[in-house]
Amino acid sequence: MKNSKDALRQIADSLYNPELHYQDLYNACQHYKDLLMQITEITFDDDTHRNDIYTAAGRAVGTEWAIRCVEDIMRTRAYCQAVHQAVSDLLETKKSVRLLYAGTGPFATLVLPLITRFSSDELQLDLMEINPESANHLKNVLTHFEAEDYIRDLIITDATTYQIDDPASVDILLSETMQAGLNKEHQVAICYNLIPQLPAQTIMIPEQIILKLYALNQEKHQEYKTSLEPENVPKFFEDLGTLYTLDTPNIMAQHEKINAMGSAATFEPVTIEIPKDTHRKYHQLTIATQIMLYKDIELKLEESGLTALRILQPLNPMMQTVKNLRSTYYTGENPGLDFEMNV
Repeated sequence: MKNSKDALRQIADSLYNPELHYQDLYNACQHYKDLLMQITEITFDDDTHRNDIYTAAGRAVGTEWAIRCVEDIMRTRAYCQAVHQAVSDLLETKKSVRLLYAGTGPFATLVLPLITRFSSDELQLDLMEINPESANHLKNVLTHFEAEDYIRDLIITDATTYQIDDPASVDILLSETMQAGLNKEHQVAICYNLIPQLPAQTIMIPEQIILKLYALNQEKHQEYKTSLEPENVPKFFEDLGTLYTLDTPNIMAQHEKINAMGSAATFEPVTIEIPKDTHRKYHQLTIATQIMLYKDIELKLEESGLTALRILQPLNPMMQTVKNLRSTYYTGENPGLDFEMNV
């Protein structure tokens, strides 16, 4: 175990490093995944690890797909840094922090490195996972690292319906159960269930997720993606407006109405006017996912699978332009955005 703890400490050093060293980060995330797979004896040859779980609120990914999230290295780094910073900030005024992690997967990868930085007196974890297979692997990981003292509770449960034990003592809610565009998975349903149960001062990570409508110039976009200095490339998109926002203020303003609809809820539609010359300057309408994690820590556009652009509609300068777009976010078995276009 000592060698594993030392390895985890080195992985944490890379993940928490404020300076980005891409090759070091890549190596650390690969080592992280390999270490935990070795501990749990999981192999990707077993198809059962790929079985997703479907509920009335969407899809919970299978064990293998949860593991492969570690390979999204900028996502892993940003979430780990946000959680570490939030715990550190709270410990400046508190003796102990309680963190609720909804959707841990088999490794609880976004919080496991914290055990190399904080004592169990400083940090207590509620770990929630819907997949029994993943939860059993997680128990083995925690035992291997002798981290049981950090665990307030490990619950095999559906976080979209779970009622929190002693919610007043929760300091941080962490959940990364999403795809780009808040599509298919449980992120919205989890937050709408758990946040209203928690104190107003509870930190939600991510703090804010915004879905935007962008008009995209493909040529400038390609230049951006291949440039060694992308910050110097001319802007390749126009922000046409906000389609949906997930954050604590919006949840608290809408949760009674939304939750009263049950697992299949429909949010207020949003209409965005499209400037009439858009189809002459841009090639596509796309959905962009902005993720603000904690304070100034964010996942930037296209640096993660979670912030990849999602093509919505091609534009053609020889055809009639789209006048406006009406979008509606909905929850249920297949959550996401629905669109109507007026040409």
